[in-house]
Amino acid sequence: MKILIVEDNLLTRRLLEEKIDNSYSITSVTSGECALRELSMKEYQFLILDINLPGISGLDVLKEVKNNNCYKDPYILILTSNIEDKDVIKAFELGADDYIKKPFNVMEINCRLKAGARNKYSYNRETINYFNLELICNEMEIYMGNNKIEISEKEFLILKYLILNQGKILEKKKIFQDIWQKLYFPENRTLDVIINRLKNKFPIIKENLQTIYGKGMVLKSCL
Repeated sequence: MKILIVEDNLLTRRLLEEKIDNSYSITSVTSGECALRELSMKEYQFLILDINLPGISGLDVLKEVKNNNCYKDPYILILTSNIEDKDVIKAFELGADDYIKKPFNVMEINCRLKAGARNKYSYNRETINYFNLELICNEMEIYMGNNKIEISEKEFLILKYLILNQGKILEKKKIFQDIWQKLYFPENRTLDVIINRLKNKFPIIKENLQTIYGKGMVLKSCL
């Protein structure tokens, strides 16, 4: 999941970047203008937003994000040092999901992000599990244990295909046609190269993916 941090204080920004759980992909900006530009170009699941920003205030950013569908409705955590009751009330009225007052404990930030993920995203999070692997299909992300693994689109699609068809003997031609949506099977080793990359990245795949001579390959079932 992606987090956009909007914080103009360098020390606070670096603290958040370094201490927030590394399973998140983090981007940081220093102003409301930059935040809105970033949110208009990419989809973020979380927005950590300081209210006291130079130029466009955090409350104005919050209002714009909630009133404009192009921003995809991230989970918004307000973070500020000078927050008053009226600012808290205004933030919640505008659609903030949570707030934390500075100085803060980063462990609390991580706990609130996890709670926010459960409350806001668990209902539509399509996941597939295979031993220690978790594939998040609607985000094309994969975790091995608690570690997020970088993976290309084709690698993800082939791994997902193998897991969904675990226990079945699969012809290479069939895999290629289903993934690439092409009727022909090329002479080059494109599929073999990707399979080898998957084996190198994921020991459990290397251990359980077997080649059946003259027939294809089969991923051992974990069911």
